[in-house]
Order: sequence, then structure tokens, then C-alpha cells
Amino acid sequence: MVYSVDLSKAYFNLSNDERISVWHSSIYTALLYLWSQNNFTNRIPITRKVLMRHCHISSIATYHKCIKELQEFGYIKYVPTYNSFFGSYISILIAE
Repeated sequence: MVYSVDLSKAYFNLSNDERISVWHSSIYTALLYLWSQNNFTNRIPITRKVLMRHCHISSIATYHKCIKELQEFGYIKYVPTYNSFFGSYISILIAE
């Protein structure tokens, strides 16, 4: 199955990156879970509250720092909406 290969690649890339902390890994794993729940559609609607609950992060500062760094490192594309009624969107980027 293509998705299992993609998930394996995504996790392999993450686990071999020295810049990644346990907090990055937790957020990324939660995003992979939400991606699978969203039928692997690569525009995942998220809210900070839900994602923080999934990855067991209680600090908003840590959450935002890790999301920003995951985007800078090329693991995700984050599209904030700045609207509490509509969630933001994240796309999973998987390097070849």
C-alpha cells in the first residue's frame, strides 16, 4: 500500500534528523495519525486545542515553536487561518 510506504518514509526521515526533539516527534506523530483519519488527504484541518491534546503538549509556546520548526525543516506546510471558527491546515511533506 502506498500510504504505508509514505508513513514509513516520513518516520524514517524524522527519526534520523538530529534537529528533532521528542516534542517535534510527538506533534508529527499526531499529525500522521490525523492524516490517516482524514483518508490521507493532504490538507489536514487542525485546531491547536485538538492537536495539543493528541500530542500531550500543554505549553502553547512549545507547540508553536515546534510547528514553526517542523515547517522550517521541511516536514509540514502550515497554513494558519487566524480564525477560531475555522481550523488551520497542515500538509504533510514527505521527501523522496
